[in-house]
Amino acid sequence: MNGCRLQRRLAISLFIAGGLLLLTGCQGLAGGSTGTGSVGLGSTSLNFGSVPIGSSKTLPDSITNSTSSSVTISSIQGLGSGFQVTGITSPLLLAAGQTASFSVQ
Repeated sequence: MNGCRLQRRLAISLFIAGGLLLLTGCQGLAGGSTGTGSVGLGSTSLNFGSVPIGSSKTLPDSITNSTSSSVTISSIQGLGSGFQVTGITSPLLLAAGQTASFSVQ
């Protein structure tokens, strides 16, 4: 059971780290402007707790563009094979100040 928790936490950490790395790269490319601010996730981590085998759990999250220009999220990387993101599709264009909600299952 502890091995499953560790694997889930690792997968979520990789998802968040991959997303932040991707977003950091996109921030300076959108519209040829470096902008100010940041693009970030609403949660620093997602805790799925104990999920029985054969069932699933869905947790909500969001991504916010706090820069002064639009950013395009072209892909989400770093998820383990047992996880998926729903509620958003790529490419996702976030205007300055815009937030998009999604779920991780």
